[in-house]
Amino acid sequence: MRMTSETDYALRMLIHLAVGNGRPCTVNDVAERFGLSRNHLLKVAARLRKSGLIEATRGRAGGIRLAIVPADINLGSVIRRME
Repeated sequence: MRMTSETDYALRMLIHLAVGNGRPCTVNDVAERFGLSRNHLLKVAARLRKSGLIEATRGRAGGIRLAIVPADINLGSVIRRME
């Protein structure tokens, strides 16, 4: 099975956030860690936020973080949402 790059980016973003132990991070942090395009990650983050998997806070102390416990994330449902 082949995934779109958007799905791949979404899974990488969720992995990065799950390892972060609930601390907020920026899209730039994820882009730098995996060497991905910031603009594409912004679109992915918007879709993940809309689906309720992450929450985003704007402003100086803002960032993105998981909206649910990592153990409750079903990879199959994430892939279906992103495809």
